[in-house]
Amino acid sequence: MPRTFKQNEEIKDKRKAQILEKSLILFANVGIKNVTMDEISKHVGCSHGLLYHYFSSKEDLYEEHRRLCKNIVEGKIRDVMAKGEPNANFLVEINQVFIDLIFSTNQSDCYYLYLYTLAKLFNLTNAKTLFPDSKDINKYFNEAFQDYLDLHPSFNKPLLKEKIKCYLIFISGLAINYIKFPGLFTKKIDHMSIYNTFFEAN
Repeated sequence: MPRTFKQNEEIKDKRKAQILEKSLILFANVGIKNVTMDEISKHVGCSHGLLYHYFSSKEDLYEEHRRLCKNIVEGKIRDVMAKGEPNANFLVEINQVFIDLIFSTNQSDCYYLYLYTLAKLFNLTNAKTLFPDSKDINKYFNEAFQDYLDLHPSFNKPLLKEKIKCYLIFISGLAINYIKFPGLFTKKIDHMSIYNTFFEAN
């Protein structure tokens, strides 16, 4: 008996999800530039033809991951933004979001956080460019950082920038280590101890 349209669509969705899941692991562990479509095909366990049926190139596949990454991580950030006006406590709340993503039951969340934070590390010339692709998030962060500086006279913008950069390096490192060595984490890390390490210790 031939499959129904709905069954065919479900099979297509499942195959696409498998390609995305497996390629995400490769991108995160090997690096986007170092991965080829041939390696993705082998890692997923599908033919070249099937892979190219869903994604026309590695760049096309990467753009899909980039879209998902932004939707997942920035979606969580916007949930926090929706609670009220930007203030110094925003850093605490975002730190909680990041830690929750790392310890999510969906491992893809952890991978996407790793890629998201890693991508931001090397173009961080000041606090305003932390999230350059999203004007609303960029503006919100900038105002929250300024509020934080107003309440912490021992900090200035260059120092806060360095603190944020070190913090992002730590978060990306924590994410990839949790992925690779989950047995090392016997319990969820206290997010306030991480926050205090970077933003309250003078």
